[in-house]
Parts: sequence; C-alpha cells; structure tokens
Amino acid sequence: MKAQELPESEIERRRQMDILAREATARDRLRCLELNKSRAVYYYGKNDAIRQAIKATILKLPYHAQQFAFQCRYLSIPAAAAGYSFPGEVLGSHWVVLISELTPLAQMETAIVHEIAHGFLKHPTDSGHDEEQAESLCREWGFQTFISVDLDEWLARVKQTCVIET
Repeated sequence: MKAQELPESEIERRRQMDILAREATARDRLRCLELNKSRAVYYYGKNDAIRQAIKATILKLPYHAQQFAFQCRYLSIPAAAAGYSFPGEVLGSHWVVLISELTPLAQMETAIVHEIAHGFLKHPTDSGHDEEQAESLCREWGFQTFISVDLDEWLARVKQTCVIET
C-alpha cells in the first residue's frame, strides 16, 4: 500500500505549527529561567558564601537540571570531604547534598555541581563508575570537574586546616 502524500498546504501548516510550538517552549523556558533567579535555595547552614555559591551554580545549570537542583536540600559540613550526596529516601523525599565548609571557594562550584550530578543521575553511592558518570555529566553541562582541579593543592589546603590527633 502506497503512503498517501500530504498536500503542500498541510505540510506548510504542520511546519508552522511545529515552529510555533518550539518558540512557545523556548519562551516558557526563558520565563522559567527568569523565575528561577528568585527561587529560594534550601540551604541548611550558616555560611552565606556557600549559599551564594549554591545559587550561582544552580543558575548555570541547564534548565532540566535546574529543576532538579532547586528541589535538593543543601547542608554545609565542617569536614575534610569536598562534598557528599545521598538519596532523598534517607531524609524524606529530597536529595541531600553535603558541602564541606573547608572546600576552597575556587573549587566550591565544582564540588556543588559534582554532587548535584550524582543526585541527577540517582546514584545510590559513590563508586568508581558513579564518579566517572558524574564527572562526564558535569563536563556535558559545561563545568570544570575534579579531574581538572589540582587535587594535590586542594588536599594540601585541607591538611593545613585540619587538626589530626594521633
């Protein structure tokens, strides 16, 4: 059976409708991105620089990742880890991202986006494969990754700020 060809007028009408739908979607996304600038970040901590870094990082994410990141809960931890995340089932229905207050501000964005990537990918734990996926997603989103950060320099700063009892 031969497929019935559409008249030129119908093809043009469908093409115009497709263009209008794409333009409407783009307008909606721009409007949502503007609204996101005024959205609150669920940050539980006392470090305003971390709160600002979280918000600035979220606003650099692609639209679909912003929607996820604004639903996360962020806590700062005074520990030697750059950050850690775990599924929302642990504390209700929201993904929780922990950020160390010892993370240098120069690496703060990298730590935040890396942990958001783990949540976005729904990683239950940090395994070697999960780390590779998170780093890959960070690069896809246009962010610097821990692979490109001088970890030796970062570890030296952490060791300077930590008191280790023996």
